[in-house]
Formats: sequence, C-alpha cells, structure tokens
Amino acid sequence: MPSFDSAALVLVGISLFAAFVNGAIGYGFSSLTVPLALVFYTNRILNPAVVIVEVAMNVYVLVINARGVPSVWKRVFPILFGLLPGIGIGAMVNALNLPMYVIGGGVSSAWDAFATTMFEEMKFRSSIYSLTSPDRIGHEKGTIITRALLGSDAGLYGAARLPMLEGFSQLEKGRH
Repeated sequence: MPSFDSAALVLVGISLFAAFVNGAIGYGFSSLTVPLALVFYTNRILNPAVVIVEVAMNVYVLVINARGVPSVWKRVFPILFGLLPGIGIGAMVNALNLPMYVIGGGVSSAWDAFATTMFEEMKFRSSIYSLTSPDRIGHEKGTIITRALLGSDAGLYGAARLPMLEGFSQLEKGRH
C-alpha cells in the first residue's frame, strides 16, 4: 500500500470540509481549498488537481439537475453570451480606442438577448468605455458600439463592395 503522508491527509480533510461548505451554501470549494492547500503543495501540483475535482463536481451537479436546465437556460443565455462579447470588445476598446465598433454576422441576430449584459460588462472591464460610453458623454462624442444594420449579411455586402473601392486596385497591385 502506498504511503499516505500527513500533507495528503490534511488535503483530504480540507477537501471534505470545502465540499461540505459547497454542499451547504452552493459555492466555496475552491475559495477554501486553494489557500489552505497551498501551504502544503505548490501551485503547479494543486491547480490541475483542483480543476479536475471542480469539473467533476460541476458535471455531477449538471447531470443530477438535468431536468431543470431548460428553464434555467433562459436566464443563463444572456449572461453567458453577454459576458463573452463584453470582455472581448472591452479589451478591444482598451487597446484600440476607436470611435465606433460594429457587431455583425450571426452574433448580431441575437443582439436583443445579450446587448444589455454586454454593455454592463464593457463598462466594468473597459476603463475607456466606462469614461466614453454614449450615455455618459453624449452619443456623438462617445465610443459607439452598435449592431450592423445589415445583420448577418454585413460581411457579404462588405466583401462584395471591396473591389469597387477606389484604392483597392492599387492595393492589389502592391501585393503581387
């Protein structure tokens, strides 16, 4: 039988306590396990172990509560898909600081479902957008983020229009 050192025993105790707290209030496993277990194990060893345990616990909870997923999904969808564009576009605003960003393609067809959450997340993540949002300094001067008027066809129209632009033929000559 392999040796079971005291650090492993303490880790098991910490994990059981954290699992108890997680079961009682619904969160806290990593918040309790990681700081206490870092005393005994390095970050390189602990992080993969905690991730594996967390994924296994979350999959288990999802399987147990599978019947409730459709009703919860209606509330999760705007949060989940509003955060992702909010984080990405917020980072672009911080890096580029352009006056306008246009969201097109298939994403624009779900605009009403995620736009509110996206703007809230961008105000939180992007210091530039929080200072230059249209509701703060006016629509004409602020950073504008809008959906493409052509919806999911915007890229197609843009690609079709590109050869008609004046400088496009000179641009192509420079490539060859």
